[in-house]
Amino acid sequence: MDDSVIRAMAKWPNVPCVYGWLSLDRRGHWRLRGERIGHPGAISFIGRNYVCDEAGKWYFQNGPQQVFVELEYTPWVLFSDSQGGLQTHTGLIVESLREVWLDDEGSLIVCTEYGAGLVCDRDLGDVLGRFQCADGRRPSESALEAALEEPFSEGPVRLAFLWGSKILPVRRIRKTAVPQRFSFVPAPVGSDDAS
Repeated sequence: MDDSVIRAMAKWPNVPCVYGWLSLDRRGHWRLRGERIGHPGAISFIGRNYVCDEAGKWYFQNGPQQVFVELEYTPWVLFSDSQGGLQTHTGLIVESLREVWLDDEGSLIVCTEYGAGLVCDRDLGDVLGRFQCADGRRPSESALEAALEEPFSEGPVRLAFLWGSKILPVRRIRKTAVPQRFSFVPAPVGSDDAS
């Protein structure tokens, strides 16, 4: 978190929180009241001060004020980088993958050291080479499509995901179960709005 933000929090400790203004879409874009934020300085400032509270609500600490974020899907959106790795929508490099999931709509969700992240649909082609079949072979395009089109059932599919020296099983999950599985609140509301 920025030093200026920490100082503002100490100076004005009881500023009311903001809900319903800021959101994060499936492609890692910040949106203010539905409009995409395009200013690089604002995007960077939000990203540096993006955190989660103990209840699983993600927010942007804007000086002394918490601006809670509505998540279109997961708290993180991940992009492939030039070294074949992944980075978050805020520019953090992913070092550790713990779990890999495919949802019932074909989206790829990975659990990293930062939490659950959706691999951006535009970058799925870049990560397809990390999949392998149960026998260790790289799946053909038709084998990959067949695995993704199997009737949905919770649990592992016949694919694994390579990350460094790790071979992670790929599991299935319903999109609606993702927030509970990864302990985050997709649409935070204030205590006044909860009734």
